[in-house]
Amino acid sequence: MLLFALPILPILIIGALSALSTSALGVFHTGVERGWWEGPTSCTGSGLDVSQMSVSELLPSASSNASTLVLCDEVVWEFLTLSMASWNAILSGDLACLWLVAIARHQKVRWHGVADVS
Repeated sequence: MLLFALPILPILIIGALSALSTSALGVFHTGVERGWWEGPTSCTGSGLDVSQMSVSELLPSASSNASTLVLCDEVVWEFLTLSMASWNAILSGDLACLWLVAIARHQKVRWHGVADVS
């Protein structure tokens, strides 16, 4: 019942900002994967020479089984030539648009007092 007592506009704005920030991170990660710009040196191939490090140095809490380290400048998975980061950017951008439409409709109802259903 508390949710119904909260003003709706701040919730809509927070949702839009969250989706926009996730989309921006997806665009940044896509750019790193595609080589458009450099990513953080802590997770790209330009960072430390991880081939000389032991598993215990890379992942101290890892088990004794060897694991593969995935760098953030490599595309791990693609669908229709787009990586997971690209899909994240696109779908989060779409979600942000839906939040913005909800904000616009809320403002229209607030100013006109009647929802336009058409």
